Amino acid sequence: MASNLTIQHTVSDSLDGVPPEGVTNIVVEDTVVKVRSNNRVTNAVAAGSVTVAYTLKVYDAALTVAKLRNKLVQSTSDGTMDTKFRHYAVMFNVTSLNNGSFAEPLVTSAAAQRDSSERLTGAMIALVVVGVLVGLALLVGGLLFVYYRQDSAPAAVPHPVELQQV
Repeated sequence: MASNLTIQHTVSDSLDGVPPEGVTNIVVEDTVVKVRSNNRVTNAVAAGSVTVAYTLKVYDAALTVAKLRNKLVQSTSDGTMDTKFRHYAVMFNVTSLNNGSFAEPLVTSAAAQRDSSERLTGAMIALVVVGVLVGLALLVGGLLFVYYRQDSAPAAVPHPVELQQV
């Protein structure tokens, strides 16, 4: 939990307009690298290296993905993000992060990262179109049925009513 707070405050402090609670879904994983030996490629964990992924919730329309990326790249390249990271590691008493540093970030837009299951496929779109057409055909058919049924209905003949006086 304290490591998440350290990451939240570091990222927030590096990006004007993003509060610490706007840094969510923090995932820290060992960095896996591909190693080739004897014509075989295997995965290995890079010693002391981790990958940090997080989501930024931004409520200011002026903060575009490009602007946020540029600010993160600047903060990592000039070392200010590393300094802030170490400061918050001490502040939240996470001594294992005192020597941590950041590499250039890989920034992606949430819209570009949507899972393919959230997107409409061609078949789904075709089903929607067919469904709409069938619905319209049923509606038109129902209206025509009611219209022609009224025309063919026999006219009502009045029945004489006898009144008896008592």
